[in-house]
Amino acid sequence: MILAFKGTTFPMEVTTDLLTGAVKPREDEDVLYGELAHKGMGQGLFKVFSYVGETQAAFEIIWEGLHAEAIKLKGTSEEKVPLYVTGHSLGAGYGSLAYIELIRRVALTAPTSFTLYDAWVFGSPRVLLNDGVKRVKTLLENPVRHFYRPAREGDIVPTLPYLIPRVYKHLDIGYKLSPDSKTGQFVTVRPSEIDKPPINDAPASWEYHWPDMYYDSIKKLLDPEE
Repeated sequence: MILAFKGTTFPMEVTTDLLTGAVKPREDEDVLYGELAHKGMGQGLFKVFSYVGETQAAFEIIWEGLHAEAIKLKGTSEEKVPLYVTGHSLGAGYGSLAYIELIRRVALTAPTSFTLYDAWVFGSPRVLLNDGVKRVKTLLENPVRHFYRPAREGDIVPTLPYLIPRVYKHLDIGYKLSPDSKTGQFVTVRPSEIDKPPINDAPASWEYHWPDMYYDSIKKLLDPEE
C-alpha cells in the first residue's frame, strides 16, 4: 500500500501553508511524541474536527482506512501488507508528520494486517522545531524502514518556513538532487540541521519545485546517460 499526500492545489491550502506557528497538534494526547509542529499541517492532520455529524481527526480516518484496505488486500498477521508513505510539497509535510505518528502508533498498537516501511517525501518544507527533529532522529534511522527526503537543488519550498520567531529544522535524512551537475554528482547527502542554523539553497526559486522537476531529477539519477 502507498499512503500519498498531494501538494497545494486549492486556495484554502495556501492558508494551511502559511499557518507557521508551532503548536501541539492535540493538547490532550501524545501525538507526535508531544512535540510542537507546524500549525497548519499538524492541526490539519491531528486536530479533531466536526463534519457531517462526525467528530474525528483526519489521521484517525487514515489509520482506520489503512487497516481496512490492508484487510481487503488479504493482509494477515503472518503475511502483512507493506505500507509506504510519500508526498510532495505540502503533501511532503503531511507525509513527514503522518510517518512519525505512524511509527509511534505502530509501536503502541502493532497492526495485524500491515507493516510500515519507507517514506519518500519530495520538496518538503520544515515541519518540526529543533527539539522535535532531535527527538525523532533515532526513530528515522531504523534499519528496517527508511526515511528519505529528496529536495531539488534550488527548490524554494524546502527553505520554508523562515523569518519567524521559532526556528524550524529539517528532518534527517535529506538528499540534494542536482540533475544539472557538471561533475556528474547528481545526488549528495544534505547535512543535519540539528543544533545548527537552517541550511538553505541560494538562490532558490519556485521554478525548481514542481513535480515534473522531481520526476526529471530522479530519472537523471537513475539513468545519467539518457
